[in-house]
Parts: sequence; C-alpha cells; structure tokens
Amino acid sequence: MKAFLLIACFFLLGTSAWVLVNAIYAEIPLIIASMDYDYSVISKLTLCITLTSVAPIVWAMTASMCSVDNQKVTKMGIAAMLALGTSTALGMALTDAALQQTTLLIVSVCSGLVGTMANVLYYPHAATTTNSCSTDDNIDTESLSPPANVQQTTAMASGMAAGSLFLAVLAIIQQHDERTSVTFSVQAFFGVVTAVFCLSILGFGGTLIADRLATLEHNLSVSVHDTVQGQAIDQDGTMDAPINHESNNYGSIDISNNGILLRRTSTDVDTKASKSSKKLQDQDVLQMPISSAAFEIQEEAPPADEHNYDSDDHQKPLPSFLVSFLTISNRYAIINGGQFLLNLLTFFLPGIVPYSIKNFDDPQRALHYLTVTQLIAQTLGALASGWKQSRSVCLQLLVFGILWIPTVVLSFINDTEFQSASQAHSAVPITLNALLNFSYGYSRTVFYHLVHADATAGAAVLDETSETVQRRSSGNDPHIASRVLGSWNQLGAMIGSLFAYVLVEKGAIS
Repeated sequence: MKAFLLIACFFLLGTSAWVLVNAIYAEIPLIIASMDYDYSVISKLTLCITLTSVAPIVWAMTASMCSVDNQKVTKMGIAAMLALGTSTALGMALTDAALQQTTLLIVSVCSGLVGTMANVLYYPHAATTTNSCSTDDNIDTESLSPPANVQQTTAMASGMAAGSLFLAVLAIIQQHDERTSVTFSVQAFFGVVTAVFCLSILGFGGTLIADRLATLEHNLSVSVHDTVQGQAIDQDGTMDAPINHESNNYGSIDISNNGILLRRTSTDVDTKASKSSKKLQDQDVLQMPISSAAFEIQEEAPPADEHNYDSDDHQKPLPSFLVSFLTISNRYAIINGGQFLLNLLTFFLPGIVPYSIKNFDDPQRALHYLTVTQLIAQTLGALASGWKQSRSVCLQLLVFGILWIPTVVLSFINDTEFQSASQAHSAVPITLNALLNFSYGYSRTVFYHLVHADATAGAAVLDETSETVQRRSSGNDPHIASRVLGSWNQLGAMIGSLFAYVLVEKGAIS
C-alpha cells in the first residue's frame, strides 16, 4: 500500500513538469489569431522556453560545488519550481498575459524554467527516493518488476504525459472546428492549469512525508538493533575497553589528532614513591610525537576526484560537478549523445512545423489538430516507455530520423499544389508530426530508464565503506547520472530552438 501511494504521489508531481509549456502550445491557435496570424511568434516562444536550459546546467554546477546533501537541494529546487509555476499559471488565469506578445514571452520564460528544471530535479528525485523509502520490511524493492526506481520514474513520466493528454482533451473541448467559436476563454484554461499545480504540490508533499517516515523507521530500527547487540556484548563482558584505547600492565596508548599520547598508569612502584614525595603524581602523562612508521599508522588520503593539492600540500577543492559530468558523460556516452541529438532535432521543429499547414484553406483548424495530436502522441510515447524499454539507442534515433526528414521537408516546401488542392491533405504533416512526437516521448523517457537502471545496478555491487566516493567517481549514483542526462537534454533543446529561430528571422522559411 505504501508503494502504491508513493507511486501515485510521483504521478501527481509529474503532471506539473511541462504543463505550463504544453498549455501555451495548446492555446497557440487562439494566440496566433489574436496576433494577426504572425507565425514567427511560435519560434520566439520556443526560443524563450529553451533558452532557460542554461538554468538547470548552472543549478547542477552550483549544487555540486556546495557542501550540501544532493537530495535536500533537489527537494528545495522542486519546491521553488512549484511555487513559480503556480504563481505564473495564476497570473495568466487572472489577466490576458497570454494574448499580449511581450507578456507572453515573459510567461514563456517562466514556463520554460519550470519545465527545463524538471529534467534535473524531478527525475533525480524519483531515482533516489526509492532507497530511503524501502526500509519497510514488507517491501522488497529487489523483487519488484520493474524495479522500484523504474516504477517511480515511469509513474512520474506518466504524470507528465497525462498532464499533456488532459490539456489536449481540454483544448479539443475549448476550440471547436469553427475558428471563432470557443467554449471557454484562455484565462479559464489557465485556471485549470493552476488547479493541476495544486494537485502536484499535494503529490510532492506526499513524497516528502513518505521519505521522512521511512527515515524515522530506519533510524529506529538501527537504534533497536544497536541496543540489542550492545546488551548481548555486555553479557559476554567484551565491552570493557574503548576501540582506540589499548592497555596493559605498563600503560596505555591513546591516538589523537595531534599525535600519540603515551600514558603510564600507576603501579606498585609509583604508589611507594608517592608516599615519600608529594610532588609525584599518581599518573604521569607524557605526550610526544611518534612517527607513523613505528606504529604503521597512516592518514587516509582524500578521494582523487574530490580534491587536488598544491605545492604547499593544502587541499584545494575541485568542482565535483565537472568531474562527475565528464565521467558520467563518457560512461553513458551513447545515451547522453542520443538524448542531446534527440532534443536538438525535436526542439528545432516547434518553430518550423506550423509552416507546413500555413497555406491550407483553414490553417487555424489544421494548427489546432497539429498541436493537439502532438500532445496526445507524446503522452502515448511516454506511457509506452514504461511497458517496454529498448536498449538500442541507435535504432530509436534511426526511426526518429526517418520521421523527422519528411516533416521538415513539408515545412520548408509549403507552397505547392499539395497544400492548396485539399484541406484533407493537412492530415499528412499532422500525422507525421504525431508519429514523430510519439517516438520522441518514448525515446526521451527510455533514456532516463536506462541510465537509472545501469547506475543502480552498478551501485549495488559497491563496497559499503567506499560507496559514496565510488559512486561519484564511477558514475554509479543514479541522482548524478540522471542530472547529467538532463543537462544534455536541455543543451540539445536550446541549440535546436536557436537554429529554428535564426532560420525564421532570416526569412529562410515563410
């Protein structure tokens, strides 16, 4: 039951990731109509949204260089993004900001910030909460199929997809086939989006409560175990001496930070001597430096990936994110490269694809179906990723490329007899775009599944005494691995949208 509730909470949390961005795209037909059908606005929107990709990269670097708990920083970031998203959606519900170009671009930046940050906050949160929430003896995470972290990631991705699907259905209800007929206003549409954020806040609170309860249960279990073990050892009479204190008839040795303390305890000779002189003490303490070679004591060297040394042997911290980023990027090179290329090609399209239906008899109706089917297709793709994960990154990119090429060709060559002959021909670019987004939704989510699974499997075989260091240095920390993958995700999206914006502004497409 606890596992089900936790998965439900992650589902609700996932609904808020891209709901603002998808809401803007769902309302594009109405937005374009209010701006005299200026299609260049779409490329500007996409650029503003994806330029916020710089934020998650900066966040990842800052979080890694600070000496704080990664999970704590991630939770704080999620809370901040939920607050920003809720306030932005509420502002759009109370005003006409979505219908004014200047305010719309500002809103797009806020919406993009929430969505792009979700890639480096939501996925790591889902990947690492499993470990802290699996202390219940009734839950065996290793026996679950798929593993618990995959279930949580799938639940969250399904929440993202469900949010998109909900907006698509809402847009269908709102926008009729008639260009001037709408069931409710843009402001009311974003009022519903605000309610989605409220549900997401409840889901996030549920994950925090579950994590806190699991931590308390774990601490209580450890405390009880230590108490029982201590009582058993006391009965055997084996806890008379501390670990770092060795005694014999002649004295004791204490190991401290400043050296080794030799302590000579009282003997019969000392007792006789004390009777003849009050200047002698019962215990004479002599502290002197002892070479480490004599007792074979060596200070453990700091991990090579966290520090380096200058000529004065002073520790100089290195940004751990840079080390982790390069290490994990190299270890998961194919997946990270695939995610980068996938998002570069995908985010090149939003500013380009609307031109493929521009010259049909009823372009607004075609644009409405284009945006709605795109949201539905991404939803189905993300849901399919939870059922079956293909490990062939190259095959997924090949399928995506086969769909991407004709979609782009129809966008650039949009003033032919094919477009003007019949409105029914608009089904071709709409279908290609839908299939393309299905492929994108599937592959993008599968790449996170693969990184989570590989990193978790690698971490399971590490020795507990060096688990943290080895995870960081070898890329076996699911939290850091998914954060690096999210950075490549957003970097590709930013570059792709920038290319599209330049082409539109230069008049390469019209």
